[in-house]
Amino acid sequence: MPKINSLPTDKSLSKSDRLLGSDASGPTRNYKLEDVLAFIRDSNSAGVFGQLSYIYYNRFFGGNSQRPSGSMTIDTSSVNTAFDAVSTIKVSKYSYIGEDAIDNVLSTYVDNKIFIVDNDNPNTFAEYTCTSVEQDVDETDFYDLSLNYIEGSGNLSSKKVYSIVYSGAHNNAAPSFEYRHEFIDGTPAIDYVGKAADYSLESDSVWTIKKLTIASDGSSTVATATDVDWTNRATHTYS
Repeated sequence: MPKINSLPTDKSLSKSDRLLGSDASGPTRNYKLEDVLAFIRDSNSAGVFGQLSYIYYNRFFGGNSQRPSGSMTIDTSSVNTAFDAVSTIKVSKYSYIGEDAIDNVLSTYVDNKIFIVDNDNPNTFAEYTCTSVEQDVDETDFYDLSLNYIEGSGNLSSKKVYSIVYSGAHNNAAPSFEYRHEFIDGTPAIDYVGKAADYSLESDSVWTIKKLTIASDGSSTVATATDVDWTNRATHTYS
């Protein structure tokens, strides 16, 4: 085998590349770069504050006799649970790959927004407001998170690894809003401006829309429609 320092440098990395190293027990092993990256991600070895990885189980605990350390669980028999059906979840005070207690981090979630994200597919995610974090009186290594669903896509699937990520958007912060605008040039010209609470859908009947009508002589009138959707703004009644 040639000396390591005599080997050419490969600057084009791929997940299938392999690294040479030693197992904790001593023997030399090769490691796929993809597996190394997964370990760093699942253990949060990069040290991202507020990001905790857990393996998810339903009430059967993946065949274990008791709730495993490093897990998050929901009391359901379903293998898959839609994110928008989740209002409480029980999490370990230890992360999926970790030995240090992280209950102090969990306490920072209260009254803040968090994401739950599939570690293998970030397009599978949900955003929630965490309203409380309570220690289980019987299983003191576990905490119950009470959640209000905001938006997301996909499910929690048993035996998959997810990260809970602190977003830092505090509930007590000044309210934020969605805005929409459309200008229609013509005679008369019409200008629509819409406003609704953050994360509102355009099809939700929660919008306040102001309609500015500009006549050919330059005169203008403003009228308002409330509790309407943005999608059908042209057909609403304004006053």
